[in-house]
Amino acid sequence: MDSKEVSREDIKRFVGNGIGNYIRLNREAGDYSQQDICDGICSVSKFSRVELGERAVDYQTIEAFLSRMKMDRTSYEFVLDEEDAVGYKHRQRIETLITKRKYEQAEEELKAYVEKYGTKKLQGQFYLFQSARLEREKEKPDKSKMKELFIDALTVTAKDYQRKLEERKILSDLELECITEIMHCIKSSAEREDKQQKLYQYFQWSKEREKFLAFAFRAAMLYYAETLYENGKFDLCIQICDEVLEVYYGTSKLGDRGKVFFLRARARRARGRREDRKLYIRDFRIAHSVFSFYDGKGSIMKKQIEEEEGWPFTE
Repeated sequence: MDSKEVSREDIKRFVGNGIGNYIRLNREAGDYSQQDICDGICSVSKFSRVELGERAVDYQTIEAFLSRMKMDRTSYEFVLDEEDAVGYKHRQRIETLITKRKYEQAEEELKAYVEKYGTKKLQGQFYLFQSARLEREKEKPDKSKMKELFIDALTVTAKDYQRKLEERKILSDLELECITEIMHCIKSSAEREDKQQKLYQYFQWSKEREKFLAFAFRAAMLYYAETLYENGKFDLCIQICDEVLEVYYGTSKLGDRGKVFFLRARARRARGRREDRKLYIRDFRIAHSVFSFYDGKGSIMKKQIEEEEGWPFTE
């Protein structure tokens, strides 16, 4: 809401019409059209009635609207009523368990969520998306199954996502994360690179429009850099790694940052320039140091550096 100053009259109207005005004020502040926000979620006429306070919707629909505006969840918790807040907290609990790698508990909570709320429309999208995340985190994920789950989740609200990418339509972080994972599952590295390049261009457009990069950018561009490395495009791989690291410096995601250092080190070494030697040794050392703090996949990558990349490094 930085781009427009909210007047006292706006505040009065907001208080009288709760969530409707909250959505409208933020939509107008971000210069989004009604179609931008509700496309694939509901009709424009229904959305207009929500903004006017003439139509009530559940918290998941509210969340879907506001996520299209790239709004942080903490900024709209206060608009939820008691019943909606319970569901919202349940969803948060599932996401937190997956993030903390407590997968069995997450699966149980997800089953309980489905039993209570069902799998229609947005409830189903949440279930499919979290199921896909759980599959992705397995030691040996079924990529075919994972891809189908992400596709099914995405098409609940963005069946024509390819067109939306090409025509620069607004997509939520959940939708962008699904697209990122679907592209990552493409077997042909040439086709994968082409798709990821188009996604990169979409993120650049989105950044220019919204003045920040969407959350999904980090994972999407790490995948893109991996594909570029696979295809022998080391200069561009290093450039993308630099861009991703710049974003990661503003977060606490050390483990993911280590992956980028590791990939950049390999690309610098593969490029074969004498002046790169000190740089790639430094990157390998940073990656090794980061992975030393982590169990699971972090430990696996630490071992890979030690056994395959020639640790300890010498000048």
